Amino acid sequence: MQDAVVNLIRVSLRDHQRFGKVMERTGNQLGAGVPGTTYRCHPGGPNDYVLIFVQQQLWHPLLRAIGREDLIGDARYEAPEARWTHRAEVNKFIEDWTSERPKHDVMKILGEAGVPCGACLDTGEVLTDPHLLAREMIVEVEHPVRGRYVTVANPIKLSASPTTIGPSPLLGQHREEILAELGYTDAEIRALAADGAI
Repeated sequence: MQDAVVNLIRVSLRDHQRFGKVMERTGNQLGAGVPGTTYRCHPGGPNDYVLIFVQQQLWHPLLRAIGREDLIGDARYEAPEARWTHRAEVNKFIEDWTSERPKHDVMKILGEAGVPCGACLDTGEVLTDPHLLAREMIVEVEHPVRGRYVTVANPIKLSASPTTIGPSPLLGQHREEILAELGYTDAEIRALAADGAI
C-alpha cells in the first residue's frame, strides 16, 4: 500500500503546483454562526487549517479551551447576533490562538472540550490517517489495467455482512453474464458478438 500512497501523493502535489502554490481558503463561513469557518494553524501552509463550528451552548467551552475566559459574559460576543456583528474580532482572536498550534493539536484540544473541530487534510494526510487506517477506510485495490491503487472503503461496517471493495469493471467485462441473466443463450450471445452488437 505504501507505494500506491506515495504515487497518489505525488499526483496530489503535482496538481497542487499546477493550480497554484498557495490556496486561499475564503468563503468557508457556515451561515451566520460565529465561529463557523476555517482558521489558519501553525506553521501556516496551504493545508494548515481547522474548521471550527460553535453553537451557542459551546461558546463558553470554546473560550475556556483557548484561554479566553476573560471574554465570558462580554456583551460584544455573548449572543450569536452579537458575535456576527463582531465576527472580524471573534475570528481574529480565535485565529491568534490556532495559528500558534498545529492543526491536529487544535483539533485535540477543542475536541476534548466538546467543541466541533476538524483538521483540513490533503490527499496524502487522508490516505495515511491512523484513524481511517484503523477503521479500514483506506484500502488497496488491484485493477486489471491500471494496476494497484488506493481508494476509500465502505464507511458502513456490519460484522455479519462485510463488504469487499474492488475495481470498477472494464467496458463489456461482464456482458456475457448479464446477457445470460437476461435469458440469452450462449449461441445468441456469440451471434451478437459476431454481429458487433456487443
